[in-house]
Amino acid sequence: MIDCGANRGKWSTIFADLGAQVIAFEPDPVAFKALEESARGRAGMHVRNSAAGVSDGTVRLYFHTNRDANPLDYSSGSSLLESKPNVSSEFTEVTSIDLSRVVTESSLDVEILKIDIEGYEVELLPHLISTGAIDKIRKVFVETHEKKWPDLELATRRLIKLADAVEARGATEFHFDWP
Repeated sequence: MIDCGANRGKWSTIFADLGAQVIAFEPDPVAFKALEESARGRAGMHVRNSAAGVSDGTVRLYFHTNRDANPLDYSSGSSLLESKPNVSSEFTEVTSIDLSRVVTESSLDVEILKIDIEGYEVELLPHLISTGAIDKIRKVFVETHEKKWPDLELATRRLIKLADAVEARGATEFHFDWP
């Protein structure tokens, strides 16, 4: 399993406890500390303090507007996209890792890819599809954000069309609006 936007590790730990090999990506520094705690003692859980992205390098992670009230609770609302309605202009630079490279270079069979990355799914999934990395993934579970963020409506519709074409050739199964 690959968990993009693992946050504290709720889903990663469940899968690791079931015996899965898990690679969990979390760019937010506060959430990553909690994720590391969750991973402690779980041999199959490998955590990365980085964003799952479309290239290797650094990117800006914009913080939720209420972050000061509770940095851990509001870490799940951080986004790589400055245009997200509930993020402030406050950000931190984080490492980004090209997820398509990770998938194609991995010897793992990726049974499940979970994506909850606060709008950036409209960038990441088309990249995985265009590079062919998607063909190494059996099931993709994605939380989309267009209902609370209307600016993503068109990009999300395009993304779903791309995913439909991948599913039609029998390569990968997609589940949108998860959880």
